[in-house]
Order: sequence, then C-alpha cells, then structure tokens
Amino acid sequence: MGTIISSFLLIFLAEMGDKTQLLALAFSTKYKIKQVLIGVFLGAFLNHGLAIVFASFISNYVSLDLIKVVAAIMFIIFGL
Repeated sequence: MGTIISSFLLIFLAEMGDKTQLLALAFSTKYKIKQVLIGVFLGAFLNHGLAIVFASFISNYVSLDLIKVVAAIMFIIFGL
C-alpha cells in the first residue's frame, strides 16, 4: 500500500505544474468556477478531438509500427 501511495503522491506533484492546471488556477482568480470548468472541458475535448482526427488521417499513410516508434521516442524526449 505504501508503494501505491508514494506513486500517487509523486505523480500528483509531477502533474501539478501542468499548463492546464496553471491556466485553470489563473483563470479561477478572475472568472466563475463554472466558466473555468467549461473552458477546461472544451479545451481538452478539442485537443483530444484534433489528435484523433490527425491520427485517423496519418494512419492511412503511415504504418502502426512506425507510429509506435515515433510515440516511444517522443515519450522519452518529453520525459527528459
């Protein structure tokens, strides 16, 4: 159980500086909570929606194996 708790806390702290959370924090000082939550929802929806459309288009021209390799390299670069 200690491993699960420490993993949760480390991930929570690592994600605390995520730009979406920082924007929500900044906007919540000026706008109503409902407006901020709707904005975050719409932003996430559009972001993921565009990713899905882009992936659907790219998958017609690029093999899944190449996409996996590129994704793995991007994860490593972002992690560093």
